[in-house]
Amino acid sequence: MSAALALGAFIFFVERRANRSETVASLPPALLDFNPSQITAVEITRTNQIIHADRVANRWQLASPTYPALASSVDGLLEALGNSRKTTTISARDIATQPGGGAAFGVSPPRAAITIIASNGRQTLNLGNKTLVGEQIYAQIVGNPDLFITDGKILASLPSTFADWRDPALLSPDNPVFDRLIVTNMGRISVDVQLDAASLAWRLVRPMDARADALRVQFLIQKLGGSRVSKWVTDDARADLDAFGLQSPELQLTLARGSNEVFQIQFGRSPTNEPALIYARRPAQPSIFLVQRQGLAELLSQPHTFYRDDTLVSLAGVTNIDRVDIRAEERFSLIRAADGAWQIASPAPIRADPELVQRMFDDVQHVKVTDFEADVVADLAPFGLEASARQYSFRTSVTNAVGATNQLVAQLDFSKAITNRLDRVFARRSDEKSVYSVALGEVQRLPKAGYQLRDRQLFDFDARQLTSVTITQRGKTRKLTLDPVHGWSPDEVLSAAITETIHRLSRAKAINWVTRGEDQLRYFSLDHRLTVEVQTPGQAVRTFSIQFGKFSPSGHIYGGSTLDGGALVVFEFPQEIYSGIAKYLSIPDPPASNP
Repeated sequence: MSAALALGAFIFFVERRANRSETVASLPPALLDFNPSQITAVEITRTNQIIHADRVANRWQLASPTYPALASSVDGLLEALGNSRKTTTISARDIATQPGGGAAFGVSPPRAAITIIASNGRQTLNLGNKTLVGEQIYAQIVGNPDLFITDGKILASLPSTFADWRDPALLSPDNPVFDRLIVTNMGRISVDVQLDAASLAWRLVRPMDARADALRVQFLIQKLGGSRVSKWVTDDARADLDAFGLQSPELQLTLARGSNEVFQIQFGRSPTNEPALIYARRPAQPSIFLVQRQGLAELLSQPHTFYRDDTLVSLAGVTNIDRVDIRAEERFSLIRAADGAWQIASPAPIRADPELVQRMFDDVQHVKVTDFEADVVADLAPFGLEASARQYSFRTSVTNAVGATNQLVAQLDFSKAITNRLDRVFARRSDEKSVYSVALGEVQRLPKAGYQLRDRQLFDFDARQLTSVTITQRGKTRKLTLDPVHGWSPDEVLSAAITETIHRLSRAKAINWVTRGEDQLRYFSLDHRLTVEVQTPGQAVRTFSIQFGKFSPSGHIYGGSTLDGGALVVFEFPQEIYSGIAKYLSIPDPPASNP
């Protein structure tokens, strides 16, 4: 009977106002008049529970107990309130005609009450029952005797419990400013990394002094920022911490700025029936909660070596390096000229290839530590580093009161292959007392002789000044001479093809330097030789020679030439250029004999 009366009252009040509003084209008035940005507090009263959130330093903070609030939830409620309209108004006189008055609509007492507080006052909205049809609810503003029908989305925005509005993030979105990260394991500091204010580089200061891996530190912070509470356990400040393994935490992470702690979180043991979770708390708040063991907690269990920088050297930008001294197969030096070009200064001045020099810088910075062999070494002899097999010194020019000088930026020493680990070599930096092991292959990529960095431009002649080409192949010789009238051949098409091939040869660049020495010839089958003669006006005839062999693993052709310095150098020659040479500047195979 009461439901029927309520339905009848709803139809009477709503339809009467709907018919009356047909002539009104304007949008219904707002339910509450407020500016969301000026709200300083929000309070929800629901049954016997009061949920109160204050805006503190532009962040929402829950009270009783104090805990960061989920800003999106609080702002979502304010947005829903701001969008709510008085779609229908029921006057106080009409309310009085209903049995029970406001109780018939669920606003006396209310199902829930929302209080919004601003600097200029407060407003309280009592929410009642849902309407019998449609997705709307009855609402009444405290101080206004009328009743309103409004959008029921407000109810969906209300928290059911205190926990609904808690921010589950372990670290606030506004990350604290810190320059120190400390991990404590069973009450003892296992990792202490600090940011150097001058170099902005992270250093491990405990349990040892060493370079720290900035990416590992950043990864830990990202893991912390992405970690969420899985389940809330208790807010009782008198809870027995020992029961959760938090009286003496198994792990503790502290972020600090100098000596001031800005964030701390502790981890205890796992619940008996939930081994994938682990108890945790922030000492600044009484709440105890559960988080996933896999992730942040496991990461914090890593030994201090996890945080050590496994990059052997970082040159902090190649632009500040002006000189490189190398001692390996031979001693040689690279010097950067004023225009930025590199030159191999010793043993003989030769223009260096900028791409190969850059590759050297890239390769040396990609040498990774595979093992931290010894932290403090006084005697380098057992590691083969007292008189190392290779040494690379990187210097920068510094001008002081005395004048220009070369300041050492980094110096690396490498041993020969380790006897029982032939794929590894020992390595050290001159500014550290540690000895590392690194992959032999990464060291072998570094240049060991000057020719490996020389300019890859093979020849320096004008193809238009070529007078003859001598071809030697399979024990036979063929000579092409440039005819003033017919060019390289009476066949105009063939002559043009040979001209283009010679032009491409004159500008050819080696793909990569491979090795040097006449004794290396047998490994590359260099059986196809070209010897060209160039007549530059006013100069003696110059001769250039190049040999070609088998295909390299990369699909190019092995080539060889005696370059300046007198030694035969083997290199990879571009296959796309050699294809023209093989077609137009070679000795054809003899025709097959008929059986």
